[in-house]
Amino acid sequence: MFYKMVNAARDSQPVDNLMGKKNAVLMKSKHRVQKHGEVFTPQWVIDKMIAIPGIKEKAQDVFATFLEPSAGEGAFLLAIEDMKLRFVTDNYSKETWDQYALWALSSIYGIEFLEDNLALARQDMLELFLNYYKTVHNAQMSEQSNLYKSARTIIWANVVQGNTLTHKNLLGECIAFSHWERVSDTLSKVQRTPFTYSSLFTDDRHESSGVQLSLFETMEQLDIFSMIETGKEDAPQPRRYVVVDIEQVWKEEKENV
Repeated sequence: MFYKMVNAARDSQPVDNLMGKKNAVLMKSKHRVQKHGEVFTPQWVIDKMIAIPGIKEKAQDVFATFLEPSAGEGAFLLAIEDMKLRFVTDNYSKETWDQYALWALSSIYGIEFLEDNLALARQDMLELFLNYYKTVHNAQMSEQSNLYKSARTIIWANVVQGNTLTHKNLLGECIAFSHWERVSDTLSKVQRTPFTYSSLFTDDRHESSGVQLSLFETMEQLDIFSMIETGKEDAPQPRRYVVVDIEQVWKEEKENV
């Protein structure tokens, strides 16, 4: 299920600081507005979005997926991440926090056209993850740890550069994400499968016009991974990654052909 929503309610100091930074400036420059239509979301819009019935409940589902198609510096992504990590922290044990927190990260997707915005969004998401870890474990996370490297790998795979209208990135390639699927109802095992943004569109008419059905138009549940089209003759099948513990995804080992 993909949902595009955010949370404005926060009560922890690290999160408050992040949100203050994300909403301080609505425009970076007139040039960027004219060239790219770049205007950041004001706080009152975030407040309106969090007030929509059902958003909090979906954000409290660790595995419910969210997509922000125009991420900017990541204010929406951070809000969603905060909701999910707050839920994990409040509802799961310290011993299982690492795994559930990675699953929460794996459910958050974003697309941003401008590379400087993308870099900030990714880094701030990682820093928010580190802040929560420190709160839970009362310790700094080592950058050499499997958890750090896997969190970074997931964020960098899920929050990507691209144009949501053309479905392409700056290299002219199709925007690509990864589906992180739990294996056999276990907590730690994951099967990572690449897929393209275009595969979320059900026909060529919608694909060419840039209309993504009702993914962002209603609050109804949509299992987006059942919508991915893999039967197109001209579409090569993606090469999946080997099944691993979710804390080992940073190794990015792929299945043998």
